[in-house]
Amino acid sequence: MNAATPSADSPLSDLTRVLWQQRRLLERLHYLLHVQELILGSGDDSMLRHAVDDVQQVITLIGDAEAGRRELTAEIGISMGLDADASLEDLVNRAPEPFEQILAEHRDAFLTLVSDITTTSLNSRDQLQRGMALTRELTSFVMGDAGDGGYDRTGAFVAGSAERGLIDRAL
Repeated sequence: MNAATPSADSPLSDLTRVLWQQRRLLERLHYLLHVQELILGSGDDSMLRHAVDDVQQVITLIGDAEAGRRELTAEIGISMGLDADASLEDLVNRAPEPFEQILAEHRDAFLTLVSDITTTSLNSRDQLQRGMALTRELTSFVMGDAGDGGYDRTGAFVAGSAERGLIDRAL
C-alpha cells in the first residue's frame, strides 16, 4: 500500500467515478434483463423488441464506459509499477487508503452484479428457447406436419411420442 493519499482530482478518483458509472449501468442492465424476462414470461411479446433495444443501448453504454476504464486503469497501473492491463484486484492490492477499500467494494459489487446478470440472462435464454421450440412445434402442427412428437403431462415436447397434437388427453 502506498503511503501518499491521492487528491480528489487524481486518476484514482477518476477511476472510482468511472467504476460507479459502470456499476449503475450494470444495475440498469440487470433491471432491464428482469423486464425482458417478465415480458417473455407473460406470453405477450409485443413489447419484447423495446426491451431488447433497451438492453442493447445499455450494453453499448457499458462498452463505452469500459473503454474509459481500461484507459484509466492502464495509466494507474503503470504509475503503480503494474502492467497496463492490471486487474481491479491488482489495483486494490497497491492502492492507498481510502482507495484500497473503495476499489475492493467496487470489485465485490461487480462480482455480485455479474453473477446476478448471468443468472437472469440464462433464465431469459431458457425461456426464449422454450418459446421458440413451442412455436416451431405449433407451426408444424398447424401446417399439418406434426412430425414424430407430442406433449407430455408437463407440457414438454417429446420427440417420437405416440401422442399427436397439442393436448395430452391422458390428463
